[in-house]
Amino acid sequence: MSEWDVPQVSDLSDDERPPVLERLEVDSRTNLVTMRWIRFLMERTSPEALPELFQYYYRIGWISEEVEEYLVTVAEGFKEPEPEGEIGMLYEPIEDQNLLVTKPAAKKKPRKRKDESDDEWRLTPEDHLKSWMFVLEIAGVETDKNLWYELRQKIDFLEDGLDDYCRI
Repeated sequence: MSEWDVPQVSDLSDDERPPVLERLEVDSRTNLVTMRWIRFLMERTSPEALPELFQYYYRIGWISEEVEEYLVTVAEGFKEPEPEGEIGMLYEPIEDQNLLVTKPAAKKKPRKRKDESDDEWRLTPEDHLKSWMFVLEIAGVETDKNLWYELRQKIDFLEDGLDDYCRI
């Protein structure tokens, strides 16, 4: 290799490879996809678990440290605020009960788990695959949607095949 040759990504070791998502662009498309990704993850885990998950994605080279820190900061905004002691409030008696407005309880989507007795959060391989798709989308990497569909079919085939094999 001459001094003018630029090493290809495939020539680099795992430690030398740049992360797929090195930095986040500041535009509405990136913000929208990032928020949808975080919402997707929060449907499967709690906001308290997201920093650990983003740290994992940093360690395996999907995102840079800068992106990890940003995502953790954004995820912190999704946490419920901690109550600040008791605040004394003055209550006046309400004579006309028709003025009371009640807010309906927010519907939470159930977390997808295979084993309900498991107290730890775990993402399925399919969830990680979807996260990978979000990372590629945010990074602006062109992907073939048919490839993802074929991959999903192969995974289903393997899972069904292993289930049949294990039943013998």
